[in-house]
Amino acid sequence: MTSHRHLVLAAILGSLLWPCATEAQSIWPSSTSSKSEFASLPRVSSIEGVVVDEQGAPLPRVRVRALGPASIVNSTDTNGFFRLSSLPAGRYVVRAYAAGFAPAMSGRIDIVEGVTPSLRLTLLRESKPVEQTETIKRPVELAAGVGLAAESSQPAEVSAPTETTEASAIDPASEEEDAVETAWRMRHLKRTPLKDVDNAWHGVSGESFTPESTTALQRAVATSAHLAASLFDLSLTGQVNLLTSGTFDSPLELFQSDKFTRNVAYVSLGADAGDAGTWAVRGAMTQGDVSSWILAGFLVAPETRTHAYDIGMSYSTQRYDGGNPAALAAVTDGARNAAEVYGFDRWTVAPRLVMGYGARYSHYDYLTGGGWLSPRISATITPVDRLRVHVLAARRMVAPGAEEFVPSVSGGLWLPPERTFSPLVASDGFRVERSDHYEVGIEHDLRPSFVVAFRAFGQNVKDQLTTLFNVHPTGGASELGHYYVSTAGDVQARGWGASISHELGLIRSTIEYSSIRADWLPSGTVDEIARTAAAVVRDGVDELVDITASLQANVPQTATRLFVLYRLNSGFAREEDDRLGSRFGVQINQSLPFLNFNAARWEMLVDIRNFFRAPASDASAYDELLVFNPPKRIVGGVLVRF
Repeated sequence: MTSHRHLVLAAILGSLLWPCATEAQSIWPSSTSSKSEFASLPRVSSIEGVVVDEQGAPLPRVRVRALGPASIVNSTDTNGFFRLSSLPAGRYVVRAYAAGFAPAMSGRIDIVEGVTPSLRLTLLRESKPVEQTETIKRPVELAAGVGLAAESSQPAEVSAPTETTEASAIDPASEEEDAVETAWRMRHLKRTPLKDVDNAWHGVSGESFTPESTTALQRAVATSAHLAASLFDLSLTGQVNLLTSGTFDSPLELFQSDKFTRNVAYVSLGADAGDAGTWAVRGAMTQGDVSSWILAGFLVAPETRTHAYDIGMSYSTQRYDGGNPAALAAVTDGARNAAEVYGFDRWTVAPRLVMGYGARYSHYDYLTGGGWLSPRISATITPVDRLRVHVLAARRMVAPGAEEFVPSVSGGLWLPPERTFSPLVASDGFRVERSDHYEVGIEHDLRPSFVVAFRAFGQNVKDQLTTLFNVHPTGGASELGHYYVSTAGDVQARGWGASISHELGLIRSTIEYSSIRADWLPSGTVDEIARTAAAVVRDGVDELVDITASLQANVPQTATRLFVLYRLNSGFAREEDDRLGSRFGVQINQSLPFLNFNAARWEMLVDIRNFFRAPASDASAYDELLVFNPPKRIVGGVLVRF
């Protein structure tokens, strides 16, 4: 009878969610690295176009940047074509620049999710006279990005941009007016000797500057000036988050005590590294009985490169000032450190064949046995247009408590460690989970806004982790800021899944149905686990039904973004066994345009969920299912992007 109720409920849920099914968040992405977290809103808008010279010939390997709510950089291909993806809806200006050419910039572009504007940018060669360049739509750079075209070193009388320039496409009454005016005035300030020497080095006034025509001292000064100027021409982007995080079981607990409230300060700083790609450095700090800090960085190559690599690292440390004896005994103060490095490459072998490979290496001071390597290899074949076939093989090593030390180094909400943990059975200690994942899938675009997909997968998991909240092995009072980990045993799982995606106006959603059959070999600590949380114990054959749906909406009239993720599964560890278990997550981003100044964009954030782990394509099917009684977590605060 229970299985019949599961099927009826699945059919009802599918009928309700069918009209808004889409690809807002795939449960099994094909990317080579896990660059997203559940809390991050998917970015689906794009800008594409072509870059040409004065004669209309396409220009390859030209750097193109979109400036707006986000800053995205890419390069043109051999046909001069570029595409800037993963852009949140908003107002943008696109800038193209290449060696030997004066930069070109578009006018204001207002984009919404699902709409892809097309541009044509013309680069003018720097060898042309300055007066002609000024006449032929000389670009004006936003104050957020420095590195303007060089001008003659001779003083000249200049005037503000007129209606004939590209910058005039920006409405003077718009919010970009101050930024454009500031940029124009900065460009026409009185020259410094450093700038004059740098311009002389490049011969911008039409004369060639050669080493033979100068003394050794002049050459040394000119070279140093050029290097210094290049540093100041670096266009930086970043983000600052001031957040507060709390954990609760009931809403009243948010007002009864601030014991589990954490204040988080997060800073991100990045820039374009030319042909090497885009780099960023990120850090976060929090205070409380668990105080911690995290430092991370990554370098991502443009997608247009044959080898689009993605490399990065992170380091985290914490201090525990609480009095929980289990937490102090499990992880001593000298062992509260963790580090991770990773490297992935997306190799375009042929136009219809893409290979992905790489690995993560993690080290935790509180574990014995050294570091842990998680390799991954994948391939995506496009036999015909709008049809993709992918294969994946990966090994994933998951340490107990890893989510408290090494969160994702990019994307999503950055929340440093905020809880403590210890083994449920002290004598058993900590064991690292090893999951071997194999997958074959196919995706077909029935039309641009409608995608269907199917996959088949297998998993072999050794030492499957369990996470237990609101329990105490000795029967004492439980703490929301502490949880217990254990090993449920080994499991072999096989299954399949089908998904339907669709886009309807400003709403994007997806729904996936999965069926899994697993064979369990329980661990030796199963009796201790059963006394504390019997629902976690699995034995023999286990059959699972999973339905996961997501919904993303963008309301440009109010500058509001909404993301909802809801998951039903018959295998969630819970006290009640007569219904499907569930997990949910809701995130709302509300823009605050009245606080915007220059290139800064302010947002208010509210995020609430009872998911414990972020979805991952190669994770064990039971990682989230064996989280017992997870508390709800709420995050709120202000985000500033610049």
